[in-house]
Amino acid sequence: MDAQGGLAERVAALRKRLEELAPLTPQPDEAARLLHLQQQLQQLRQNNFLLETRQTALADPDLSALTESPTAARSEPPTRLACKTRELLLKGKQILDALKSLNSDLATIPVDDDANLACDYQETVQLVEIALRSVQTFPAATPEQLRLCSGLELCLDLAYQRLEALRVSLHEHRSSHEKLNALEHYFAELIHGRHLLLKPFADLAEQIVLETQGEQPLRWFTAPVEEPARWSAAHALNTARVMVRIVRLDPQWRNEVVSAVLAALLHDVGMAAMPAELIGSTRPFSDEDRRQIEAHVGIGAEICRRLAPQETWLAEAVLAHHERLDGTGYPAGLRGHHIPRLARLLAVCDVYAALVRSRPQRPALPPRAALAETLVEAEKGRLDSELASHLLGISFYPVGSLVELSDGRIASIVAVPCHAPDLAAAMRPVVRILLNALGQPVPLPSYVNLARCDGLHIVRGLTEDEARRALRVRTWNA
Repeated sequence: MDAQGGLAERVAALRKRLEELAPLTPQPDEAARLLHLQQQLQQLRQNNFLLETRQTALADPDLSALTESPTAARSEPPTRLACKTRELLLKGKQILDALKSLNSDLATIPVDDDANLACDYQETVQLVEIALRSVQTFPAATPEQLRLCSGLELCLDLAYQRLEALRVSLHEHRSSHEKLNALEHYFAELIHGRHLLLKPFADLAEQIVLETQGEQPLRWFTAPVEEPARWSAAHALNTARVMVRIVRLDPQWRNEVVSAVLAALLHDVGMAAMPAELIGSTRPFSDEDRRQIEAHVGIGAEICRRLAPQETWLAEAVLAHHERLDGTGYPAGLRGHHIPRLARLLAVCDVYAALVRSRPQRPALPPRAALAETLVEAEKGRLDSELASHLLGISFYPVGSLVELSDGRIASIVAVPCHAPDLAAAMRPVVRILLNALGQPVPLPSYVNLARCDGLHIVRGLTEDEARRALRVRTWNA
């Protein structure tokens, strides 16, 4: 009995010691503490979810209001998030953060330059928000969450593609405006008599040549007439972009593309010296007004002589770019081949680039009407008809423009004939179908070469407003 009693005492002592180290049942105060910790953990999960999905720091007040909507506040996230769900939430947050960083860049883009950018930005933000808010409806079971994650991932992948497209578009706009700002600065310096080297202009010409190696859309610069240096720089860049597309078709200048684009950049520098009220005048010019405007070619030629004394061809081309084959031009009334070939090429580019942008005296013409008007000037004997025909390489409908086809479908121009032999060929480019005849987006990309489609042709080009509405219902990849 003594041995058994001693063993019982030792077992009881060991049990007591084990319970002290790890109680089999929680004590009242310990249970309360565990419950409190569980509540804190749940709250931390909810806070983490809100931090990951609600980006109230976005600059657009309407978007901030969306993220703080009462409906979103009442929704509850699942108590447990699968690793894949958390991974996608983090990806969505990163996309929203990237969109937020683009917002300041977007604010610097003039609305007239690309009205679709702001729309694309808003739609992309909303797409990400809707995708992330859908997590609030996910069930707690991990298998069900993983099934829904496949759809969430598709939405976020699409949003990321749109984010990258926005980045590219903003980069292109930023690069374009850097060129415009630089050329405006150079023009202002030259007009004030400051000495510059030719190299910055040659570098800019090379950049323009490089950016148009492929079939890129022909986009136009705009500037207010109240700022003569910027206004003339914008027109110079537009003319240079036309020049680089047609000079390769000219047998004499096709091997001097950079030089021809350089001449286009400088051809109207003298306009930067004109009074803003004269450039922006809507009344008929008096003889004195006309003499003052015509003086810009002499001012420009003198600037080119100072800028590049050895490059006499440059000053000659700038001086003669308003001469006309029938002798009605200025300043010397030269005729026919007495006008340098580069000046005749500049005249064609200058007229076309001027017609596609609005002026105080008239609205802008659509590319088709601008091309037709330029060709009419050539038929009248004022412009060189051979050089004017090079504009058919740009086509009546430049790459990137939207058109309506004869069967009612809406398409974008993706390629034009490089050596269009006649007007009919120039009007039959390769197009990509965007909307069907009912105005609905096509499910898959569809390309049509109109030159090989009998009975199908372009009816008209869409106006800017019509193009924006069409792009609003497009598929993103279109």
